[in-house]
Amino acid sequence: MVFWKKSQRNGAEPESISATEENGAKKVQFTSKVKGQLWILALCRFAEPVALTSVFPYLYFMIESFNVPKKDIAFWVGITSASFAISQFFSGVIWGRLSDRYGRKYTIIAGLTGTLLSCLLFGFAQSMPVAIFARCVAGLLNGNVGIMRTFVAEIVPQKELQPFAFSLMPLVWSVGSIFGPMIGGFLSDPVRNHPDHFSPGGFLSKYPFCLPNLFNCMIFTVSIIIGYLFLEESLESIKHEKDSGLELGKKITKIFAPKEQKQKNMRAYVGDESSDDESSLLLPPSDEETRTEQQKQQPTPAVERSAPPSIREAFTVQSTLNIIVYAFLALQGVAFDQLLPVQMSYPGKKFDQHNPLKFFGGFGMASTEIGAIFSVFGFLAMATQFFVYPPIARKLGPLLTLKACFIIYPTVYFLVPFAIYLPEKYQKPALYVLLFAKQTAGVFSFPNMIIMLTNSASSLRVLGTLNGIATTAASLGRAIGPSIGGAAFSYGQRIQYLILPWWLIAGISIVGALPVVMLVEGKGFAANDAASKAAAAAAAASASSSQATTANGSAAVSVVGSESDEEASSVRKR
Repeated sequence: MVFWKKSQRNGAEPESISATEENGAKKVQFTSKVKGQLWILALCRFAEPVALTSVFPYLYFMIESFNVPKKDIAFWVGITSASFAISQFFSGVIWGRLSDRYGRKYTIIAGLTGTLLSCLLFGFAQSMPVAIFARCVAGLLNGNVGIMRTFVAEIVPQKELQPFAFSLMPLVWSVGSIFGPMIGGFLSDPVRNHPDHFSPGGFLSKYPFCLPNLFNCMIFTVSIIIGYLFLEESLESIKHEKDSGLELGKKITKIFAPKEQKQKNMRAYVGDESSDDESSLLLPPSDEETRTEQQKQQPTPAVERSAPPSIREAFTVQSTLNIIVYAFLALQGVAFDQLLPVQMSYPGKKFDQHNPLKFFGGFGMASTEIGAIFSVFGFLAMATQFFVYPPIARKLGPLLTLKACFIIYPTVYFLVPFAIYLPEKYQKPALYVLLFAKQTAGVFSFPNMIIMLTNSASSLRVLGTLNGIATTAASLGRAIGPSIGGAAFSYGQRIQYLILPWWLIAGISIVGALPVVMLVEGKGFAANDAASKAAAAAAAASASSSQATTANGSAAVSVVGSESDEEASSVRKR
């Protein structure tokens, strides 16, 4: 598998070279091939944050439509949110191990298909049990979070490239969080929200929350098609096997691409193995670039599938600490995301003049206003993710920025309930400032957490299982967070202390910060895996291209597929 290339020995640097000279030092860059696969993966991922965040603006009103007493709505909002995570807790490791055995691509597609079905169920739910069942189906049939991280780690193992690569999925989340609340807020309950365009008594009166979910199903369908046609397999043991989806994608690209762009697009996105200036993601250049025409007609030798690693192999001291921190990060994050829309939706506010901590009520916002607010902040998160995060993460490193985020989190949770004490004209601006601070911490903490977790793995072989375990632990956190947050909110409402759920989350955040001080930043996989992969790749290249010659007396060398012990040594030094 080719991630970048080394310059030719004669000093010339063709366009395909992705290790460039800058001030006398090598600057490692992505090849267009890897960039293409990352963006294809991003398109597959896009539907999931849209579907999840589209629920935020209308979930309170959906549960209210099930004739749930107002004092219990927050509790059932928490249960509904937690049901997804609880189900994912039981299926996360299973999906991770399935991807280790059968590959990343088709487990991702299976997860997208399962979430599509759950959207249909949820949109047409007319009772609390059906809505909860739909969320459980979504959790059971989708383990894509861990699998997609594994995919990224397998094609981008180098630490200097990880800030961008691992920030891409959170960037997609940020983009999805722009459109999701907008879709949910605008399309939900159209008879009530848009009475001038929709009449009562029809189909949309019976199923007021089906429109945003039907729209989400359309996005999932596009994601599934893109993944089937253009996403390549990254699992070492099966990546050389024939893929009917990729072959169909190549044919479609040949038909629709402009003539002068066909070869370039094929090389960049669907893996044209005959390209001379960009090595395939599936074959090392030492093999592909030196094969004769006769050899190219022969099928690539099948690689024997290996059994997935045991769960025990995935655990080290650092990986265990990272999993614990990740679980706490997920718990507090989803608890905040579930509590804030409830607080924003809740009507009225009352205070005790003699006890400043005793109050209840909310901001009384409509679903459309909540959706618009979350969409705006999704846009800000996207800009932060794209322009601010990568340079800061490269300069400070993932561990230092992660520690800073765990200082911001409890501070924000502690201050949120006091926004309601301010004069009305200052309430929303104060809430926006706190929301932005929390969102910025999330933009930095989650990709840094993924980098820390990935680099704590003992080898790439166990990464699928490790990410499955991490997804399971995070799912447990996401199940506990909304449950205790919703229960604390309902209880606080009864005793008129709505400060309770926010300070509870602040305390949990402080506890989660304790293991962060014991984390150690890993070195990444390139230094560990380059030597062993170099020998295997060199042997494969020798067997398949023994009669080939190297063009122009030079060779482009894969970092994970060097052809000599000397080159493997230089890789380890880099």
